[in-house]
Amino acid sequence: TQLFGLNLGTDTLPDDIASVVEQLWSTQPREALGLLYRGLLNRLLNDFNLPLTNADTEGQVLQRVHQLQQPQLVAFSAELTHHWQNLAYGHRLPAASAQQKLSDDWRALFNSKAIT
Repeated sequence: TQLFGLNLGTDTLPDDIASVVEQLWSTQPREALGLLYRGLLNRLLNDFNLPLTNADTEGQVLQRVHQLQQPQLVAFSAELTHHWQNLAYGHRLPAASAQQKLSDDWRALFNSKAIT
């Protein structure tokens, strides 16, 4: 599965996304954020069955996430999308503190199955 030119197949993602992000962040922050964003889109498609298409913008994806009415997921998705857009389009790296927060939030959302 591909969206936004990103490969979203489950077999292309590591089992522990947050740990890989932590390893990549200091030397490859773009790859680290890209991995988190790919992981999010994969979860939205597979866990939440959101009807995402290649024509969707990041903003449209966020609108669909809002419809799920899950505040933690909405907050994480908005923060990740903000950092992803700043880096992808504005070439602005997020603060180092963003990595730990995003990794922790990923684990809280997806490793513990807090949202189903």
